[in-house]
Formats: sequence, C-alpha cells, structure tokens
Amino acid sequence: MSQSDLLSAETALREVSAGNLLLLDVRAPVEFEQGHIPGSLNIPILNDQEREQVGTAYKKQGSQVAIQLGHELVSGETKNQRINLWLAAVRASSVKVAITCFRGGLRSQTAQKWLCEAGRPLPRVGGGYKEMRRLCGQVLEDFGQRQNVFVLTGRTGSAKTVFLRNQKIVPAIDLEGLANHRGSSFGRRGSQPSQALFENRIAVQLINLDPNQPLLLEDESRMIGRSVIPETFFARLRAAPVLKLEIPLEQRARHIFAEYVQEPLASGQSVPAVFAELKEATQRIRKKLGDQRTDQILEKLRESEAQEIRWQNNQSWIEMLLEWYYDPMYHNSFMRRNPNLLVTGTPLEIADRLRTLREK
Repeated sequence: MSQSDLLSAETALREVSAGNLLLLDVRAPVEFEQGHIPGSLNIPILNDQEREQVGTAYKKQGSQVAIQLGHELVSGETKNQRINLWLAAVRASSVKVAITCFRGGLRSQTAQKWLCEAGRPLPRVGGGYKEMRRLCGQVLEDFGQRQNVFVLTGRTGSAKTVFLRNQKIVPAIDLEGLANHRGSSFGRRGSQPSQALFENRIAVQLINLDPNQPLLLEDESRMIGRSVIPETFFARLRAAPVLKLEIPLEQRARHIFAEYVQEPLASGQSVPAVFAELKEATQRIRKKLGDQRTDQILEKLRESEAQEIRWQNNQSWIEMLLEWYYDPMYHNSFMRRNPNLLVTGTPLEIADRLRTLREK
C-alpha cells in the first residue's frame, strides 16, 4: 500500500462533518461502544471474543503468536463473510468510505488489503480512531479561544431548542440533541451516547465552521443528563453574551405539554408509560419541591392520566411544575451568573438581533 492509500485524521473528520465520508470502523463492538466518530459503521474484523483471545495471546506469547492466531480465527468462510459485509456496506454507501481501527495499524491494514484483493481499494485513516479522538479533543480545547459565541437562554418551556434548530440566520449546535437529553429531570429521551461519543459529536460539528462567523448555542448546565460538557468548552459557553427568550407562562406550558406528553405518545409510548415517567421524574425532585407541592403535582398527574389527553386536562400540573420548580431554579442560576445580556424578547426580536450580529 502506498502513502496515497492513507487519509489523514483531520481530513477524515472534515469529510465526516461535511457528510462526504462514511468511516468503516473494523474495531470490536466493545471498543466501538466506548467511543467512535459520528458517521461510522462498525463491521469488526475481530468480534469481542476473538479480540479477547488475540489480546491474551499477545500478553502471554507476544505479537507474532497473536497475529497468527488472528489470521487463524478469521480465515476461510469467516473471512469471506466479513469481506462480503464490508463490500455490501461500501456498495450501499452514497458517499466515500474509509477504513479505520484504533491506531490505523494492523486491523485496518488487513481489511484494506483484503478489500483491495476483492477489487474495492479503500483508503484507511492514518492514526485511526486514536488520532481522530485526539483531534476532537483539540477542537474542543480550541473552542475556548473562539470569538463570536452567543448563548440562547430562557425559562423552561420557551422552546429554545426549537428556535435554535429552526433559525437559519447563524450556525448553531444543539447540545441537547447531541446528548439525546433535554437537560432536566424530565429530559430523558432514551439511551445517551458514551462521553467520548458526545464529545466527538460536538467536535465534528465544530470542525468545519468558520471561526469568524457567529455561533449560537443553547444555555446549558455542565451536565446534560449524564453527558458532561468539556470544561474549556463550558467555560466559553458561560462567558458568552446572552440572548433571552421571553415567553408567557401559558405558552411555555403548552410547549411542555407537547414535549413531555404528546411527543412520547406520538412515538408509540402508552399513556400509562408516559405518566409513569412523569411521576417518577416528579419524585426525583421531591427534595427541591417539598412534600406538599410534590404531592399536589402527583395528584394532578393522576387526574390527568385518568382523563382524555388534552391540553386543558394537563395545564394545571405543568404550570405548577414551571412556577414552583423550574422558574425559581432558572432565576437563581441566571442571577448568580450575572451574564452579559444583549437582548430580551420574542422569537422575532431574537431573530432580528441575530441578523444584526451576523452582519457585524
């Protein structure tokens, strides 16, 4: 293989960010789950059990024995099956494909050789996942020096994420979407990514953005569910000027009803399952709410569950939750931070200010 069969880790990340590259990750599934680059497809050359056997041989008998064992484990029909899976993935991809393993070493070199022999030469990523992961960390570290970062804030239910996603005025990164969590006790959306994958997702979105252009982020705590925003990145987010959405209570409560009740139901969850999650989330904040208010909200939730699922039948518990829990917590946090507040207003007023910032 020549040097031209190598793709640099930085080029790979930029191509993934642009949607032009699929990474064929041939590491074992257990490695892939611990962390990978978004835009990767895991089709291992050694499965978890085979990798463990090879690793044991390496520790006890050295690299030559381990390599020989690897070739014995993946030979004949097993080898053909894995090559065919790779070939199928390449044929199915609408973008370019590159091979990666952990360090860009023996596993990706072997996969590259076999695919070349099968008539589908592909580049492999120099340095592999390890180097791409290092570069992702550098991108996040460099974010601390980035100018023109702005934060969208507002009380719970202000539909900040909806505004962030729908506005096309300036580039934006949806951290809650990348963490697969709404950022609150009621914010669970299913499984969250590993910490490494969460950080890689942020970096891949950042890497191709013009550092001189404004960038909009949503106001977040350090932890979004169990995903932790990296320290340097979070410090920059907290220091950024703020644009504050101001939305009336009833409108915010309607947004919460849509997000906490209607969306889960539309996705196929049953009414008992949705309300069980809501009641469980309410119990998790009992210490902050106090027993009396917690019991009042739980009672309203039970009443709402027993009725037709309509906005009017859910308004009371949602407004209680906002006024008793979310709003005081937001107010206290906002006042402690004493941020540089650029504007407070409606979505239209925030959009107008973003256009002004873009044109500066």
